[in-house]
This record gives sequence, C-alpha cells and structure tokens, in this order.
Amino acid sequence: MRIIESDSQTKHLQEWLNSCVDEEIFHLNVRSLHGTLPYEYLLYSPKISRRNDGRLRDRDLKKYQHIELGGWWCSGIDPLNNYVLMMWGCFKPDHPRRDRQKIHKFIKYEHPYREETRAFFLLVPNRIWVKVSNRSGIPITDVLIRCIKKVRRDSTLTTGQMMSLLLMNVTKYSGTCLTLVRKCKNVGYLFSKTSSS
Repeated sequence: MRIIESDSQTKHLQEWLNSCVDEEIFHLNVRSLHGTLPYEYLLYSPKISRRNDGRLRDRDLKKYQHIELGGWWCSGIDPLNNYVLMMWGCFKPDHPRRDRQKIHKFIKYEHPYREETRAFFLLVPNRIWVKVSNRSGIPITDVLIRCIKKVRRDSTLTTGQMMSLLLMNVTKYSGTCLTLVRKCKNVGYLFSKTSSS
C-alpha cells in the first residue's frame, strides 16, 4: 500500500476538525507519520530490549509493524524540561493492531513503549490564550506581553519560555480551575471551545 503524505495530513486534519478542534492547534501539535518514522516516536526508550547491534528485537518489530501504514502523532511541550517540545506523545495509527487479551478490541492509540504516561501540554495560539485569560479573569501581565513582542521582534525568547511565564502567571491565582481529560484531542477541543465562547 502506497501512502501519499498530503492525503494523510488532510485526513488527519479532518478527523480533528470533526472533533471541533481549532485548526491552528492541530497544526501546532500534530504530525502525520508513515513508513519507519513512527518507530522513532514510539520505540526510543532505553528500557526496550535490543539486539547486540542496537536493532529492535524481531518481536517488537512484528508487534508494531502496523504503524508503518501511517497515523497521526500528537505531542506538546514539556513543563518538566524547560518547556521544550515533549518527546512523549500519542500515535493514532490509521490501521490499529488487535489487542491480544481482548481479541475483538483494537488498540486505537499507541504511546511510547516502556515509557511512563505523561500529561499533554499542547501548544496553543496567542489568540486563544488571550480568550482564556479574558474568560478566566487571569490577566496576561505586561511582562508576558513584552516577552511576546520581543519574540516576534528578534526571536531570542523561546515559545517554551513564554509558556513558562504564562503558567507562572496562572499559578498566582489559587482559584484557577483546571480540567483533566484523557486524550490529546480532548485538550485541543477544550481550548477550541474556550476560544469560540
């Protein structure tokens, strides 16, 4: 089966749009992967057993061969690592594998093998942060606004540093309500819903 990258990206975008996720959130956080590229996203853990030559074991290659047919990958930023892009994320294969314990069930989402589960902290466009700020009553401080302008002017401040400043601003307000959700699309949906209200 030959996979055409632009067709996959369009299909994956439509899936997220059908879930009412803002298109810009999709483009900031989701990539369409196919071929051997998904292995780099899912099978990087040093806890995975490998052959002497460093190659993955045949059983793992066989278990994950379905990912070569493509799917989408979503990850955000890592607040535990200076807000750089997170290595951990979620892959939804276009052709999921069957669950060995529940023969009639498919595993819809794959996460990095032998890695701890992490929370999603998606990249969110400034226009949505402003709406979140207005709706929640948490001001975006002058310091943050100056930092955003500085980034646009000379790009010396990273997106992660901007996010760090924003989150430090949010944590000053003890009455802030956080919503926990299970999947990355749900996070995208909640930000999109906030921006459309």
